[in-house]
Amino acid sequence: MKNIQDEKLLQTTLQKYKLDKIVDLEKKPPFSLQYYDANEVILHEGTELESLLFLVDGKVKVTSSVATGKSLLLRFVQPFSIIGDIELIRNVSVQSQIKAVEKSLLIGLPRDYVRKTRIRSPFSECVRFSYTWDFKILTTSLLLPS
Repeated sequence: MKNIQDEKLLQTTLQKYKLDKIVDLEKKPPFSLQYYDANEVILHEGTELESLLFLVDGKVKVTSSVATGKSLLLRFVQPFSIIGDIELIRNVSVQSQIKAVEKSLLIGLPRDYVRKTRIRSPFSECVRFSYTWDFKILTTSLLLPS
């Protein structure tokens, strides 16, 4: 992972995905731009979530470990996607491994900042929507015949 210090790119990306509408930028949130090479692990299963992540460029895959020691591919994720929302809401360790499939750019917002700061309700709604969608996908996949 490489942290990118480019305020112009950050602001442009925040506006492109309308994050400036759901997070009060006047409070100077501690956003970080994170660049990952292809095949680089973004989040390891079982570790503590450090930041809520927003995938803004590239493609990542989500996998989960199974009892045999192999990995089960859950899905591929493309922009715009929120990563770490379930862990943040449930206050649990990272549930799946997230790995860049191609060069990827993410915006990070520290977990503690998200928890401590009163973020405008559209942000909360965005996270809740993402959580609900992820839960719906999980539920649907569990109902499919094996």
